[in-house]
Amino acid sequence: MRLRVKEKNDLWRVFMKSPGAEVEIPEIEFYVGADSKRVVDSVYNHVATAVFNLESHVAQMATSGNEEERKGIMETVEKLRALLDLNGEFTIVVTDREGTCAFKPSEGVEIEPLST
Repeated sequence: MRLRVKEKNDLWRVFMKSPGAEVEIPEIEFYVGADSKRVVDSVYNHVATAVFNLESHVAQMATSGNEEERKGIMETVEKLRALLDLNGEFTIVVTDREGTCAFKPSEGVEIEPLST
């Protein structure tokens, strides 16, 4: 599935993510693998949760982490925040082998079959 986020209303679409789904934002080379949890929330909140999780990880690294790695993660956090401000269009690509993910409303969502 592919959703092009072009306007604020797109950020407030509901995204129902299945446990095995993988999510990518190619414009910033951001990837979230399957996490064995079903999550139903707005696109905005899915991205905001990624920001929170990355910031929490960096905070835990404060005493024992590689400075370059922390810097790289924080650069990604800033890119994600810019997406939430909708400073430009971006794409959400969902790989869903189970076929149970959905965007609501679904207008404008491209669905392609998975290659084997």
